[in-house]
Amino acid sequence: LNIIEQQTNPPTIIMSHSWVKQMARSRTVEGQGVSAEIPVRVPDLIHSLRELSAQLGEAELIVIGQLPSHSVDLEKALTRPKYTFNIDEKNSETLGKSQMNADQITLNKALLEESEIHGTFKFFDPSIALCTDGQCDLWRDDRQPYYSDESHLSKLGSRLVIKEFATH
Repeated sequence: LNIIEQQTNPPTIIMSHSWVKQMARSRTVEGQGVSAEIPVRVPDLIHSLRELSAQLGEAELIVIGQLPSHSVDLEKALTRPKYTFNIDEKNSETLGKSQMNADQITLNKALLEESEIHGTFKFFDPSIALCTDGQCDLWRDDRQPYYSDESHLSKLGSRLVIKEFATH
């Protein structure tokens, strides 16, 4: 915060995280910095973002929501010949796709609501660029991946998401 306060012009602070995974690992903290051994929940995160925003003063806070994650082994999926996937009519529509889980959807909705109702920060949802009707693309039609692993975007995926953010 000291560096931010020293700036002549208020900076823009961008926060991006694997929010759901980190919240599952974290515990709330009591007065003296002692762990309360209570898992961090969405309201706790919103409260912390409100406090941070207040401390930032004139600095703009941008929060990037939870990225849709997946459990596909991209190396295997993208390097095997297409015919080895045993594609039939049942799974051909979902090959190369993933779905956001309920925790990811709940978190992004809460962040969007906080942004729209309270204006605490600007919110960008990466799923808007990657997902349609609950199905999130893992790679482009030419099999170029949007992800480098289960929870990080590739250069191509980052460019796709940034392009979407630029329209808002």
